[in-house]
Amino acid sequence: MVVLTHRPDEHAVWRTRAPFTQIVLPRLSDQDVVAMVRSVAGGPPPPALERLLLDKAEGSPFHAEEITRSLIEEGYLVPNGGAPRLTHPIEEIRIPGTVQEVIAARLDRLGAQAKRVVQVAAVLGRQFSGQQLAQVLVRRDVTGIHCEHMRVCGLRRVAIPYVTPGAVGPPHD
Repeated sequence: MVVLTHRPDEHAVWRTRAPFTQIVLPRLSDQDVVAMVRSVAGGPPPPALERLLLDKAEGSPFHAEEITRSLIEEGYLVPNGGAPRLTHPIEEIRIPGTVQEVIAARLDRLGAQAKRVVQVAAVLGRQFSGQQLAQVLVRRDVTGIHCEHMRVCGLRRVAIPYVTPGAVGPPHD
């Protein structure tokens, strides 16, 4: 058995040449997206922001989570005893339209050395060891420090999911 995934708007060539069973996963309901946003934010954000996040996420759990996290990381949304509050008027907050924009903004906030680690990791591929990364980077101290920084920022899980100091496998966070 082979399991493949693809976006619903893509038309994969193999679909016309091989028998297959398609399982379509529906988008999350508005109620589920709101629950996810509230969970990540630590409570219900202001209603106007919640509606905007719901519209931007378009039922994608990953998008809902990453947009919410980016607003927190950028300081636009801050915890406030279970009722997160905005630090800027909603009109001044730029909500990323795609997951790629969220990740790009997160990468832009990294320092030069951490960006270098991400760039090298991207060239190495989806799975590699921390030792391989260190060999390419030459400086072992850079690898550990910046991989930990990226893990704390959520980038290890998003941008380079399989980097660890030793042997690697899928993250279990």
